[in-house]
Amino acid sequence: MFTITGTYNFRPRIVAFRADYCRSCQSNTIALAHRTLDVFHVFWIPVIPLGAWTRWYCRQCGNRPHDVTTIRKSIRLLVAVFFLLLSTLFWSLGILSMLDPLAPSPEKKGFLIGGLAMTALFVLSGIWASKTRSDHFKERIRNVQPFVGHTCPVCDGNLDVSRTLTCRECGADSRPLQ
Repeated sequence: MFTITGTYNFRPRIVAFRADYCRSCQSNTIALAHRTLDVFHVFWIPVIPLGAWTRWYCRQCGNRPHDVTTIRKSIRLLVAVFFLLLSTLFWSLGILSMLDPLAPSPEKKGFLIGGLAMTALFVLSGIWASKTRSDHFKERIRNVQPFVGHTCPVCDGNLDVSRTLTCRECGADSRPLQ
């Protein structure tokens, strides 16, 4: 049976801001904390409340600032190894079919063409895996300076600096990066 399930995010509200580093933008930015009431639904009918959740989003691009945006080097290497194994299989079957005098000619050509194609894919995936660069995320996070200013990045209101940088208009407060 086919059921449609998911979550609804009710009452989104920005409750905080901070200076942050966004992996998607690859720059220092302001991150905004969105607080929602999440509810699990079945066939678009809310069923189970999941509670209040706070999620950080980049103000420039709208993505989650700390989400990984590249494919890991280990996954890239696994792809290269996969094509190496397929290449070995096709070449082995091609050589065995060449040695068999009863094997049909199209089968021999197919294995050899498959071997060539898998070898080319292996070489390309090896080049792809070797070009992986590190984004030095931990260093860039350490270099982020705390938010400084008198204007709220959410609503452009005045910040109350006597407390912990809380906006007088929208109530958002500054939560420094830990």
